[in-house]
Amino acid sequence: MLEAWLGLAPGLPDRCTTWCSLFQFPDLPFVPEPVRGRSFAVVLGAFLGDEQQGRELLRPLRGLGPVMDTFAMGPPAVLGELAMDPPVPLPLAHTSALLDSIPIDDLLAVTGPGADSPLVVVELRQLGGAVGRYADAAGACAALPGNYILLALGVPADVASAAAIDRCLRAIDNAVADYALDRRYGNFVGHPTDASAFWDTATWARLRAVKAAYDPDELFRGNHYIPPAT
Repeated sequence: MLEAWLGLAPGLPDRCTTWCSLFQFPDLPFVPEPVRGRSFAVVLGAFLGDEQQGRELLRPLRGLGPVMDTFAMGPPAVLGELAMDPPVPLPLAHTSALLDSIPIDDLLAVTGPGADSPLVVVELRQLGGAVGRYADAAGACAALPGNYILLALGVPADVASAAAIDRCLRAIDNAVADYALDRRYGNFVGHPTDASAFWDTATWARLRAVKAAYDPDELFRGNHYIPPAT
């Protein structure tokens, strides 16, 4: 499934976006029977267009015979439900990276079937298209470099599980290190870090100038720290 998705994603039009998630479903009663205690590659996405064209775009994936196929027409209001995020905050441990390409074998060795991964999900989200193009007079978060963004998540329940999750996250970092960009995506970084990694040099300089002009006393700190220009 992952290889099929990687073959399909680069050729999709701007009106279609997809991502592939590697899920580890726990063997617990509240998990639906078809997926309970099993590992899956799940492709999610959205297409702005007519139903028949959407079916044709996704036909290579749907033809693989998925366990569940929930692609259907829907209003814009359902977009917020696609990621299946929990309705309440969770104590997550995570890592992320912007990638030009994905080392499938190295990544699956850490998180795939048989790897006994303690993570809940490893997401590979498609970038490019309009997300990768800078528009005139755009804001600081106008575009993202790279072709994909990786997000790996674990939910630590105790000290032992937290340690296992951290080891797996570091192994993922090592697996994609040769393919990762120097840039980071700030919304997927939940720990203190050098915020200059979130922007190109020119945008970072603009942000520091804005900080110096409108917040010289540094009263606003509810974000990754941006030092004022001096």
